Amino acid sequence: MTMIVVGDYTTFVIINVGEGVYYDIDGETQNVIVDSITGTSTVISVSSETQSITLKEGDLKTLDANDDGSDDYIITCKTINSAQQTVEFSFSLASNESEKGIPGFGPLMIIFGGFLANGFWVFSRKFNQPLS
Repeated sequence: MTMIVVGDYTTFVIINVGEGVYYDIDGETQNVIVDSITGTSTVISVSSETQSITLKEGDLKTLDANDDGSDDYIITCKTINSAQQTVEFSFSLASNESEKGIPGFGPLMIIFGGFLANGFWVFSRKFNQPLS
C-alpha cells in the first residue's frame, strides 16, 4: 500500500484493482482499497467506515474517520479506466470544502465595496458644495 497525505490541499492518486492507499486523519490510520471495477463503476473498501462503497466517475463520498459525527474527508472518483483496471481518486479534508464558502464571493464583495465607497464619495462631493 502507498501512503498519501490528506491535508490542506487536494491529493490525487491512481490506484490499481487489488491495491490501495493509506493516510492519517486525526491520529488514526485510514485506508482505501479498490476491490473491483465493473464498466463505469468501482467498489472500494474504506477502513474508517468498515464498508464497501460503489462509486461512479464524478461521485464523491464524505467520510467520518473518527466516528464523531462530523465528516472528516472527501473521496472523489475522478476517472475509471476499466481496460487498465485503475481508478483515479482525489482526497481532501471536508473542512476545506466548507471553509471555502461561495466561489467568487470574496472578489464580488470587494468590487461591491468599491462601488459603494465610490458612491458615497460622489454623494458627499455633490452635497458638500458651497451654495451659490
